[in-house]
Amino acid sequence: MNKSLLPLIIILGVIVLATAVLVNIRDARTAAASGSKTGDTSISLSPFEEEQGAHVTKKKTDEEVKYQVNRILLQAYNALERGDVDQAENQVKTILIFEPENYDALSLLGRIFYLKRKFKSAEAIYRRLIILNSKDPAIRNNLGQTLLKQQKYQRAVNELTAAYKLKPDSGVISLNLASALSQEGDRKLSLYYFKQAYKLLGKRILTAAHTPNLDPVRNNPEFRKIIAEARAKLLSKSNEGGKADTSNQKANKSGTDEQDKNTSGELEQ
Repeated sequence: MNKSLLPLIIILGVIVLATAVLVNIRDARTAAASGSKTGDTSISLSPFEEEQGAHVTKKKTDEEVKYQVNRILLQAYNALERGDVDQAENQVKTILIFEPENYDALSLLGRIFYLKRKFKSAEAIYRRLIILNSKDPAIRNNLGQTLLKQQKYQRAVNELTAAYKLKPDSGVISLNLASALSQEGDRKLSLYYFKQAYKLLGKRILTAAHTPNLDPVRNNPEFRKIIAEARAKLLSKSNEGGKADTSNQKANKSGTDEQDKNTSGELEQ
């Protein structure tokens, strides 16, 4: 071979090699880009489909939570009816983890605290409920009763007065307001609302009247007159049923045995 051609052959070899390398690099990049696009299409939805899919999933979750909350709330009511106050409290608190402002759950928790004589805790719950709905007469009444239990008489009167204005046809609220006014010292107004309670509750006033909160007005002639009238009506109604002897005993005991029940006001549910 002519030595003069050797450098030319080497140069041509280098050019061929460089060209091959460049072609391979270009093909690799093209394949990578193509593969990337294909992969994205196969695993992802369009922006509209992604948004729609996310919405459907969230809606399903909300419905499931609502179902579970209602189920646990019903279990809590049933537990309370059975007298299992602790179980009812645990179930209500479980609900409040998921829905801190669930009105029914908060209302039931207030009632539970009241029954467990945790009056400060009950008061906090009822005040929280009033923030959510200041026009609920039951919550106003229950807060008033809770305050009365803590001997916060003026505040109790204020809340029970507000409850009465919202629901003047409630015998329970009228009776509770009479009790609070009696403890506060306004005997005249206490007797007025006691009369209102009698009109609405009828003979049931005989049991409710034994609350110690009414002791300041118990010996008042008007109070005694209402009790005597209620007993007479109870006796008369019993006699109409043809059971005079049994009814006489029941009526006579209405002022003694019913004292053992010693109801001290009621919560509105």
